[in-house]
Amino acid sequence: MKQDVSEPKSRRRPRGPFIELLDFDETYSDPTPSGGASSRGTRRGANGLRILAAPAPEPGLGWIRLTALLVAVLVVVGAGVVHVVRRAAASEEGGPAVMAQPEPLVQAEPEAPLVLPPPSESELAALENGPEDVMGEALRALRQREVTPEGLRALDAVSRRTTDVELLRRATCYRVRGGAPLETGFSALPTSPAADGEWKRDGAACLVDAIAARASEAPERALPLLIERGLLDDTDAIMAGLAQVHADVLPAPVTEALDTVGPSPVRRAAIRIAVALGAAEKWPERVATWLEDPDRGLRLHAHAQLLRQRDDDSRRLAAQAVAADPADDELSRRAVEQIGKGDGFDRQLAAVAADPSQPAAARAHAADLVGLHGGPAACRLVAAIASAEPVLASELAEARLRIEQRFGSSLQRPVRR
Repeated sequence: MKQDVSEPKSRRRPRGPFIELLDFDETYSDPTPSGGASSRGTRRGANGLRILAAPAPEPGLGWIRLTALLVAVLVVVGAGVVHVVRRAAASEEGGPAVMAQPEPLVQAEPEAPLVLPPPSESELAALENGPEDVMGEALRALRQREVTPEGLRALDAVSRRTTDVELLRRATCYRVRGGAPLETGFSALPTSPAADGEWKRDGAACLVDAIAARASEAPERALPLLIERGLLDDTDAIMAGLAQVHADVLPAPVTEALDTVGPSPVRRAAIRIAVALGAAEKWPERVATWLEDPDRGLRLHAHAQLLRQRDDDSRRLAAQAVAADPADDELSRRAVEQIGKGDGFDRQLAAVAADPSQPAAARAHAADLVGLHGGPAACRLVAAIASAEPVLASELAEARLRIEQRFGSSLQRPVRR
């Protein structure tokens, strides 16, 4: 019996070598003849089997070529989408569109306490056995050293070895920093007038800083001292000490300094003292006069002091000052820098934008800053603001567009209250 074993077109030839069952006297074609031409013939076999070589692979695209083709197509499509979006944004805003990327909301970290090194072995040796000039340098170095039992024991030797007032003040400062009664520090202060050079020497300055660090333990005595010294030398340590002291009214020396005419150093120091005492909460009308002063340098100085504070009242007034003066690039730069710290200043600006009691131009500038640089929470507040005033409505629309470009339309859901 003869049978045609030519494969139908729909039959798929197996891959690799395979075994096929044959009938006797079967006519077959060799799939891999020499020369590439098909041959037909008859084979008889005792067992009716034949082994065929793998068919030659059909020409086509390999997986590497297919992957490369897909990547090329995606690149072309992506470039087209970006081009269309930028063209659309440019037509709406009248200029080239820059697609801003969402800025991560950086969480502000609390300031780590300053860690001082302990006194070195050579410094301890100088305190106990060194010449007086070497001992004096070691005492000066103690201002920047951690208070340790070894250091306090070495000071006992200092008390026995010298009667120099300046050196003893330096030793007393170290003890006060280590927890000695504040009365010890007050008693060691100079008795000369505040402007006397003795107050500027290392021992007296160290004692003032040590008392300022513990001002809340003796506020009645610390307040006049820190005000007197602060008006002459408004250091960070003195301002930190004043922030610990409660004052219902501005002390007279500060009021007198604030009433001076012009941007004098004493007036600047008085502004800093008043802000440290809580002026934004207690005397906001005074703060408003500083922020509106004709002298721009004084305005910026008052604004910088408000930004140093951590309370909401100070930061609210600082945000209002930024929004009220869109033409001042320095204020806007400070706002962007403050927003970047992630400590909530963008939400203060958003609150200004949402406050109907603020001028429309100020609200618009605040919304613009938030739309460009604010975090998600502040942007959500701005996106929910509605206004029928033409100027403000236009600025709010632009702010919403920027917010959508940065975070997507899903961020502009109404705020739940």
